[in-house]
Amino acid sequence: MIAQNRSRNVPHWFDMASLDGKVVLITGASGGLGAAVTQAFLAAGGSVVVVASKWPNPPEGTTALGADLSSEAGCTGVVSSTLDRFGRVDALMHLVGGFAGGSSIEATPLDEFDRMMTINFRTALNMLRAVLPPMKERESGTIAMIGSKAAVDMPDGLAAYNASKAAMVALVRTAAAECKKSGVTVNAVLPSTIATPAMRADATQAEAAKWVTPESIAELLIWLCGPAGRDVTGALLPMYGRL
Repeated sequence: MIAQNRSRNVPHWFDMASLDGKVVLITGASGGLGAAVTQAFLAAGGSVVVVASKWPNPPEGTTALGADLSSEAGCTGVVSSTLDRFGRVDALMHLVGGFAGGSSIEATPLDEFDRMMTINFRTALNMLRAVLPPMKERESGTIAMIGSKAAVDMPDGLAAYNASKAAMVALVRTAAAECKKSGVTVNAVLPSTIATPAMRADATQAEAAKWVTPESIAELLIWLCGPAGRDVTGALLPMYGRL
């Protein structure tokens, strides 16, 4: 069984049987990172539910849901649909995020702060509020959210983005503290620039070589869902590449 799964380019250190039958909910799955994470979890044997605002071509082998995660109703609907079909949610991989920059605090319009907080913080808050009750009831669950290096190492000119990612990190650590006795783990992965196809299209090969690959992030997320991941919660996991 393990040898067969390794042939599907799954990390050799991961026992694939640990994901067999697990229900994994992946938000923001239509982007460049989402595609890599989705394929990794499918290869790992999970039952994968992918969520995006719309799906022109859903990934084969998944259950695809369309939802606006900036609304509470959108997130509760996603979790309810997953529970109706599978009876549980074992893992939430929250990949939703947006980027805006180029201005100082005083020069950044307030609506830009609102937009970044909606995309990077409110979607995470809404998903946590929707998924934590059923996970706590089962006393089991893995939650990982994609943050950013900018949440802890804040460059100038990215006022709204930095603040929104830092708020998400605070939310993750608070959720982890609240879930210590529940059997639910909550962590944040903090990548630098991610080498998605869209990002690589506008970069030199030398620049892209310094960035974090979507596949590396996917491997870490799978590890968090495995046996060893049960001992990790409240962590801010840096994936800075060579930057």
